[in-house]
Amino acid sequence: MCAKQLITNRIAQPKRRAHSQSVSFPDESSRSRSSSLNPYPRGLAHAVGWCALLVSSAACGPTDAGGSKSAKSYLDAGDLRSAEISIGSHLKAYPESGPGHWLMGRLRLRQGDPAAAEVDFRRALRYGVAADQIFPELADALLAQEKYNALIDELANKKMGDPAADAALQTAVANAYARQNMVEPAELAVAAALTSLANYQPARVLQARLMAGRGQLPEAMTLINELLAKGGPTEPAWTLKGDLLVQAKAPQVEIVDAYAKAAKLGPNAVHPHTMLMSIFMRKRDFAAATTQLTSMLSGLPRHPNTGYFDAYLAFELGDYQRARFVMLKLLAGAPDNETFLLLAGRIELALGSTQAAQSVFEKVVLASPGSAQGRRLYAQTLLANGFPEKAIDTLRPALRGGDLQVESFALAARTYQALGNQRAEEEAFATAARIDPQHPLVRTAQALTLLGKGEHDAGLTQLQQVADSDTGTDADLTLIRNSIRLNRLELAQKAIDRLEAKLPGASMPNVFRGEAALAANDTAGARGFFEAAPGSPWRAFAPACRYQPPRFWASCWRR
Repeated sequence: MCAKQLITNRIAQPKRRAHSQSVSFPDESSRSRSSSLNPYPRGLAHAVGWCALLVSSAACGPTDAGGSKSAKSYLDAGDLRSAEISIGSHLKAYPESGPGHWLMGRLRLRQGDPAAAEVDFRRALRYGVAADQIFPELADALLAQEKYNALIDELANKKMGDPAADAALQTAVANAYARQNMVEPAELAVAAALTSLANYQPARVLQARLMAGRGQLPEAMTLINELLAKGGPTEPAWTLKGDLLVQAKAPQVEIVDAYAKAAKLGPNAVHPHTMLMSIFMRKRDFAAATTQLTSMLSGLPRHPNTGYFDAYLAFELGDYQRARFVMLKLLAGAPDNETFLLLAGRIELALGSTQAAQSVFEKVVLASPGSAQGRRLYAQTLLANGFPEKAIDTLRPALRGGDLQVESFALAARTYQALGNQRAEEEAFATAARIDPQHPLVRTAQALTLLGKGEHDAGLTQLQQVADSDTGTDADLTLIRNSIRLNRLELAQKAIDRLEAKLPGASMPNVFRGEAALAANDTAGARGFFEAAPGSPWRAFAPACRYQPPRFWASCWRR
């Protein structure tokens, strides 16, 4: 009798709910948590369970078994797109296929959609797939959603018949404890995993991580090197080595090498990919970041970290339209995520949508009053929108905090200037200069003060000096916009060329060239520059933009 015939109480399949994950983007100085300890080796019972289910399904008809086998082969080969098509077709024909839902769960987990994976794993269990086969991967899905207490409550006391499955499950339970800083129960679960399967590498990796957490960094590094030498390289082992190197403040080349090896071995592992992108974006190595993002889009197409870095890289490269498009999709699934909101607001600022940016940053400050970055950005938009009094009120908590930040005092100086409070302006500048006199923001703010006082030559000269010495682009953008505003078009063209050297392939240099051409009354040249900008939406906006007066073209391009 087939699995389908064994189900006597037919249950309507619920609609898949959109998932919302908490997302963190670690920096090198933080000791990050373990990512995943997958893939778990499959023991004999797993293989027998799979074959038995296929035999059972085969009794219902050859298409069920054949479809499952075909889907499994695509999934095992890493062809996720073909696997999704095959599994989807299989489940459409056999909606109560346990193996089909198991495969769909594995696919969703690898795509970075653990909430959907959980739904399919539970359906597979309902439709007859053995617990030994489901529980370890269900635990992975719960871990990825940070449902630690749910995992512990449901699975901590389960005992699998297959030693490898039991070791995998106990290791997942140990991770759930460890990520809540519950060290003693985590160690007990690790011991249980190693009792089920001696030298089970994911458990030994977690053992090393717990050692490092106790301050035994040399011992943890010795153990992880031993595991890599004797047990063979695995994604979790290389990921942990990267984390230990970060904790030991090792040379960045060694850290990148460890995470790169982990990412290569685990194309669906979130943590090493996230760490690599964080490092590359911090270094402003956009070529390396682009290559790494391509890997994330392939291996983790549904994961919110992938979408975030897609938008962040587009933003840094000046492709604000794409950045906005990606962020809108992310915020639809996680509307209160502070990291997403901060980037979304910065994108709106870059597009000149200061009212939209103000609304976004206000939401951040209301939800997280202690966010210094949120307060700075909110104050910046308030200042841009003509509310300097409210801007300085927003900044005051950051200015009084014990953690003095250059950015806050530099912005305060500009705000006091707008309020006409020269004494407070000078005090804020002096404080910022004491913290870091050579900080680009301090020097940029000083240049803007000179421009505000009408000292245009001195202000533009200082902006040019900052842009020449800083690898960032804030001073370049400020210099270009003010040069065009003041009709210093030769200086603007030189600044645009420098921006293009910093952002090869980005759209903004040609957009600025178009604006400069309009300032010179060269409408034909401006049209050419707008059309030539990489990713230009000009043709899509043709009815709305091309027949408007040329002075509206730049704002229309950014819409």
